[in-house]
Amino acid sequence: MGDESRNPLPRLLLVQDPRLSRERTEMLMRQLQSLRRLAQVEILREPPEEAKVLERLDRQPCQLLLLPWHLHLSWHRVEAHFGITRLRGPTSAGYIAEPLYSTELEHASEGFNRSLLVDTLNLRQGELSHIFRSVLHDELRTGIRPWLESRTPSYFEAWYSGHGLGYRLDQCLKIPGSAEWAEARGTPIRLAITALWALVYEEGPGKSELINNVHARVPKASFQVACDEKAYVLRLGYRQRGRSPAQLVRQFRHDSMAPSHPAQLLIKHADLVRVQVVPETGDTEVTVVFFPSAVAETHPDEAHSIWVAPIASSLLIEKFYQEPTAGDPLLLPLPLPANLVPGQPPSAMNDRAQYDKRIYEAAIKVRDLRETLAQREEEIRELRAGGVGLPQEWTEPAGSDDLIDALRDRLQQDAQAIEDLEAQLASLETTEPGSLQAVQLKRRLAELRQQEQERLAKLQTLSTHRAPGKAAA
Repeated sequence: MGDESRNPLPRLLLVQDPRLSRERTEMLMRQLQSLRRLAQVEILREPPEEAKVLERLDRQPCQLLLLPWHLHLSWHRVEAHFGITRLRGPTSAGYIAEPLYSTELEHASEGFNRSLLVDTLNLRQGELSHIFRSVLHDELRTGIRPWLESRTPSYFEAWYSGHGLGYRLDQCLKIPGSAEWAEARGTPIRLAITALWALVYEEGPGKSELINNVHARVPKASFQVACDEKAYVLRLGYRQRGRSPAQLVRQFRHDSMAPSHPAQLLIKHADLVRVQVVPETGDTEVTVVFFPSAVAETHPDEAHSIWVAPIASSLLIEKFYQEPTAGDPLLLPLPLPANLVPGQPPSAMNDRAQYDKRIYEAAIKVRDLRETLAQREEEIRELRAGGVGLPQEWTEPAGSDDLIDALRDRLQQDAQAIEDLEAQLASLETTEPGSLQAVQLKRRLAELRQQEQERLAKLQTLSTHRAPGKAAA
């Protein structure tokens, strides 16, 4: 009794969603039963009104306000109540208690510095406890350790631009305890690792080094991986200044126009993505969690748990680039394949360089295929909605002569650009065959040729349907 008074459980206020059916409401209450071991749970059953909830918070503050997802994304006054620029302490979250498709979040309310949505419908009780324990306690909001059993080791590596992905995709699925994860979730885990690498070297601070084929001596990112029976966790740490928390919220929100963007791949294939940023330094931590329930795999089109928020630098207890030492037996170096020597510079690892190149080429092909697939899906949706083809009676668009002339000019520019790139590629293949820069040139060349074909098709369509008098002219 005395211990409870000295260390009371944090308070959690749940606002019930009146839109839920009785069955869904009962299912939600069963799912949240496990939270009573973590917090003093109070339920507000009356119809939710923002003003009344704020009055309740003034009378009885709580550590976590749990709202229906649509209210979490629209109640600006609640966000202001907790502090728009807060970096720690009490907060609010949205729960998803009925099927919610990712596309429904695409045009959600803008302007928030944070977003915390939890899939209470599909995750298991133990997995929900993992998430809410981290939310309720500041000291558990960052790092890889809160997701693991106390004696589970994690494996660290500093990422350099010259390394590429290479063997890491395989080695991350060969750490102790990962055999079942590799069999059950191997493909999405590999996609997540590839997306994390792309966040740094295609979208982040290492982008210029990759484009210029520079092998930097300073790491651009800190990477950790760990797993046990309850979770498989990836953690990436890097520094990128100039991005606001609101920009990160938008970046990690569903975007059907960019399905192959690294952030979109993460939120689609992982069960939980947590992104924390220290505003004053730009230090960014991305944690990706896979659970045994595999909700991202069993419900691929639905929204999954996402947590994006600014934090105080003091909460980054597990520092980036913290090398394994004898004093920390639970932090180990990522195992190397047998044919690689620890500490060997990237330029000397010819076998690995070739492997990196093949992996990079494969990643490019996968990205192009995803973009093509997204375009085909969009065409199918449009056709089902009534079609986007030519009308039965063709009407020549205004200014079609100008459009045809513009297309011809663009085709000439495309032809010149293709010729220049072919010359650069031929020179590069002679001096640096198989380099990453050559791979990028090949990709750009393929894009230009595809663009040229599309413009030729448009030109042919316009020329075919021109008015008879103009066509004769």
